Amino acid sequence: MSNVDHPKHYTSSEAKCSKCGHPIECIDVTRHMSFNIGNVVKYVWREGLKNGLEDLKKAAWYLADEIKKRDAWTPESRDKSQTYEERASEMRTWKVACGERPVFEDNGEDGAGGVAFDRRASLVCFHDEMDQPVLPGPHVPSDDRVRLRARLSAEEFVETLRAMFDPYMSGSYFRCIEEYLQKLIDLSPVRVDLPALADGLADQKVILEGTDLEFGLPSNELFAEVMRANMAKAGGPKREDGKVQKPEGWTPPDIEGVLKKAGWKP
Repeated sequence: MSNVDHPKHYTSSEAKCSKCGHPIECIDVTRHMSFNIGNVVKYVWREGLKNGLEDLKKAAWYLADEIKKRDAWTPESRDKSQTYEERASEMRTWKVACGERPVFEDNGEDGAGGVAFDRRASLVCFHDEMDQPVLPGPHVPSDDRVRLRARLSAEEFVETLRAMFDPYMSGSYFRCIEEYLQKLIDLSPVRVDLPALADGLADQKVILEGTDLEFGLPSNELFAEVMRANMAKAGGPKREDGKVQKPEGWTPPDIEGVLKKAGWKP
């Protein structure tokens, strides 16, 4: 046991797992929490074994920051009958990850549908609605969250490929891709290179936007319609890995409707 992997101020608890009897470490608890709440628990956990009052002050700072964030906009304070656009409008003053930029506004300046859409802010709204983490700065989440984000990316990657190629002629290839991606994500050890990940994600955004342009797709209108449908998943069950599932009665986004408004003729 080393001070790097298992420092004493995080392994001092007498609590043990009820199933295996293994001592519970601080990280066993905090890896499942959001950034602020995890830090509150971390500093309270170690305060009597490391920095005492300083740790309590740090815990208080992170707790105050979390309260400030939630005071700005909370699910409890929201009118449940609101539409997605009305909910998003409330987010205009929520200063987590998106500052004070508008979220959804019809200003007639964006081509086919005239939608000016702040995607970052709308996703913050979605994450908050679905109780998914939103970190205030660059940070590597828990291994489980890393695998979930990789799994979601892989699912959409394969779905996109299926839309581009004949699934009947290429079915075996798709099955192989899905099988190997699942093994990679489920079995490989997690070791995140954050700068390389950020670079790859930025490149993907450029490629995806370029693909929208080359296919003449109204990206803002499509994104808004998908987010409308996503927000309707509120209250739905969660998959074992944390992904929010579709509740009973949920309807998918009307992608064809958006394309037809933009001039597409099947």
